[in-house]
Amino acid sequence: MTDQFAFSYPSPLEGYENLEPLSDERNADGKSLKNPQHGILSKAYEEFPDPLSKDRRGGFDIHIYHFQNNPDQVTFAKALYERIRREFPELRIYAFFDKPVGPHPIAMFEVNLFTPAQFGAFVPWLVVNRGPLSALLHPNTVDSEEERNHTQRATWLGERVPLDLRIFKLEKERQRQEAYLEESTQPFPAAAADPELYSQPASQPALRRTGTSKERDCREKKLMWSLTRALFGIQLPIMSVQVPLYVDASGLATTAIPSYVLEYAPLVWLYSEEAYRPAGIADQLVHTSPEVDWEVVQNLELPLTLDNLDQLNTLGNTSVYLTSKEGIDAKPQPSWFQGAAMQENGQSESAGSSIIVVNDHGNGEVDAYYFYFYAYNQGNTVLGMEFGDHVGDWEHNMVRFQNGTPQALWYSQHAGGQAFTYEATEKQGNRPIAYSANGTHAVYSIAGDHDHTIPHLNLPAGFVVDYTDQGTLWDPILNAYAYSYAPATQTFQPYDPSHPVNWLYFNGQWGDDALPGGPELFGEAKYSAGPNGPKFKGLTRTNVCPDGYDPCIVLSFRTWK
Repeated sequence: MTDQFAFSYPSPLEGYENLEPLSDERNADGKSLKNPQHGILSKAYEEFPDPLSKDRRGGFDIHIYHFQNNPDQVTFAKALYERIRREFPELRIYAFFDKPVGPHPIAMFEVNLFTPAQFGAFVPWLVVNRGPLSALLHPNTVDSEEERNHTQRATWLGERVPLDLRIFKLEKERQRQEAYLEESTQPFPAAAADPELYSQPASQPALRRTGTSKERDCREKKLMWSLTRALFGIQLPIMSVQVPLYVDASGLATTAIPSYVLEYAPLVWLYSEEAYRPAGIADQLVHTSPEVDWEVVQNLELPLTLDNLDQLNTLGNTSVYLTSKEGIDAKPQPSWFQGAAMQENGQSESAGSSIIVVNDHGNGEVDAYYFYFYAYNQGNTVLGMEFGDHVGDWEHNMVRFQNGTPQALWYSQHAGGQAFTYEATEKQGNRPIAYSANGTHAVYSIAGDHDHTIPHLNLPAGFVVDYTDQGTLWDPILNAYAYSYAPATQTFQPYDPSHPVNWLYFNGQWGDDALPGGPELFGEAKYSAGPNGPKFKGLTRTNVCPDGYDPCIVLSFRTWK
């Protein structure tokens, strides 16, 4: 139940003070009152008022609920879902959920409204056509107000459905702890530069402690820091506070994704000299054109987006290559090949550089795939020549769980890879560590040099070598898209309805076709074809290794280190 006293409320008359009193004069109907006419319509007719979101998130979400175990409601909900998509194609409408998701205790589907006109058209229509279903209308503002938006600011059509507010409270507590840690680990000024720490007004008792407990705690930390510097005359290093890296800035913790999929998600060390960082898959579409046999595909719905990428399956299917507009051999290379910048907390600045796919086999066995995308792959150098360069690069880890406990991991490496028990892997907290090789982005379990001259065999030295070290730590889940996968129907469902899904069905290649007539080394071309996407990476496996590995060897130790 909403605590109405948990929030503050500005006066509705803010900005309307000191005006003439309103008249009690009636209109001709003898009932309604005459209002002062000033000839200016409220801005609310044209745009949602502050603080409502006016960006791609939309000002309002509408969740339309049905009881998933009631066949009559399921039938009606599916029919209503289809009707809305046909009558209101301009609205953003997400997947039809047949089970609880996030804070929603029963099945639902979601519609977003971006303008007052859409709200004014759709809400009255829904009032009349929702049938036996309940609907929640809630505004979108900022993440810190999610609980308020789903409670005090929410409006219901039909019977109210009690929401599970725990996820909002957990998120609020996480934000509070992050803010506190950030504040309490900042460098503090020296004693001479902060006299207020030592001066005490005469009107106050010497030992009086003022302010909130948080403010006092921060002041005391500053005081101890300043005293240390003053007494010892040295600059002591600021000790870093290591926060568990399972901090879900992506918002996935509020969805139906199994919590252990996030808790045991790999962390990735990028190479210290890595020039080609993780990149967002949507950004790849901006910089490429779909081509078949080096001819641009015609009759497309433009612009090409993650929501309509699958249209290419009827316009070339597996022969479509997302071809860089500058060309794979452009000199100098375009800057977008380098991917996105990395923030200090390990988050890529481009959404969708990591993809999580969860396949629940039943009987407690779950496979979680963690895909890593890069705009460009720089091949290995042998005898002074690079080979195997290509636009677009997909690599991945897979973690197999049994009843929520991690059992083993797969590390993809070029055309092969390695499998390890979870216990054998290096970890930070519960999270296994992966090392991304310089340029090629092959994924290894240890730092160092890795020869892969012989396919599926990883040696510490040799002819064709990948290099890994602890350069920049990347936390892929911080900006990930996440999906469940149903092998029987080969379909994907996003855990977060705002995540695009149709791109996963694209059958083509995520880079240029191999350049004909280019330089070669021992039959290997300098410029090779781009890869296909996650659906082709063996999402249904018998063992932790992809099918075809016979035997599948799961190592219980990490080699040569």
